[in-house]
Amino acid sequence: MTEQQSPPEQMATGEGTGERGGNYKITLYEMENFQGKKCELTEELPNVAERALEKVGSVQVESGPWVAFERQAFAGEQFVLEKGDYPRWDSWSSSRGSDSLMSLRPLQIQGWLLLCLKEMVRVLACIRLMLANSKSPCQQTQQSGQRECES
Repeated sequence: MTEQQSPPEQMATGEGTGERGGNYKITLYEMENFQGKKCELTEELPNVAERALEKVGSVQVESGPWVAFERQAFAGEQFVLEKGDYPRWDSWSSSRGSDSLMSLRPLQIQGWLLLCLKEMVRVLACIRLMLANSKSPCQQTQQSGQRECES
């Protein structure tokens, strides 16, 4: 399975733009491990049976993100599918009660939100770098044995 990125990380690297008019592509397979009938989508699908699939056994997301639903007409439990491979239902669902995926749509993200997410990813990367390169602001004093923290 390929390493999945969160939607903000995808957007920061230009993958799965998530904007209206952005590029979305997902492939549904009727059987596990990308076997059997397949259906490629670039837009929402309210009922997978419309594409001659009885069920969805595995999924490959080329660009997205997508929101999948357990029932037809975008109802039931929701699953966010990011770029990557999902070889069987339990790779997209942590729910043991739900093993079906019957409808899905691209996750639309407005332009202003995209800019905020990109900035947030940049700030988080800076924070990670600062933390990795800094010493703890708390130091134990030799006399009292208590920790003193700088502000």
